[in-house]
Amino acid sequence: MTKQTQRMYEMLIRVRDFRSAHRAKIPAGSMADHVFDKVQSAIDGVKAVHADLISARGALRENASAAMNLRRALRKRVNAIVVTTRGILLEPGAPSIPCDNLPRCGDFEFSSCALVRADFIEPHAHLFVGRGMPDDFLAQFRGEASALKDAWNQRGIRRNAVVETKSRLDLVVRAGFTAVRQLDGIILNLFGDDEEMLRLWKAARRVDWWQHARKDAAAPSAVESRP
Repeated sequence: MTKQTQRMYEMLIRVRDFRSAHRAKIPAGSMADHVFDKVQSAIDGVKAVHADLISARGALRENASAAMNLRRALRKRVNAIVVTTRGILLEPGAPSIPCDNLPRCGDFEFSSCALVRADFIEPHAHLFVGRGMPDDFLAQFRGEASALKDAWNQRGIRRNAVVETKSRLDLVVRAGFTAVRQLDGIILNLFGDDEEMLRLWKAARRVDWWQHARKDAAAPSAVESRP
């Protein structure tokens, strides 16, 4: 949640509380009552979207952790293959097999290079098995490379999900802000002769643009559970 969105959300909470404190003065079923319902809907919407945001961020973190483990496993296997290849090339009449390390690069390129290397060594897999590698080492190698590539693809999808959810959060908060702007005129007309009510409304609907964001005060996860 951006600082601007957070401060607008704080304002929505105060407006909700203003309604609760003065419900007896707000005619049931009136336009004011209807627009206050929009504010409550925005607050409920923020809570729901914020839960989605937490989930999306969690999925992104899980993806990063999985990719890190896959990257380590693949580099370990690549290293074993490279070292074994260099030993094979010491034999007279050894086939031409690439023995250089794969480049240090991003996950997508690294996994792609690993799959190409697997194709090169496939005709000579028996030489690697004869030197202690498991019979299915090539299948494991390709599986790890493909899994890392898939993790790289999923990372983009999950990052987009986080960005999209943040946008939804901003839209919900702004919808509530629009409702508050509608209430400005309604409250003025309802309580035009009640200076104290107008003062309380002004205090409730202020937006503290100039203040530093407070980490806990406005986080939807920490919002009080009152209806």
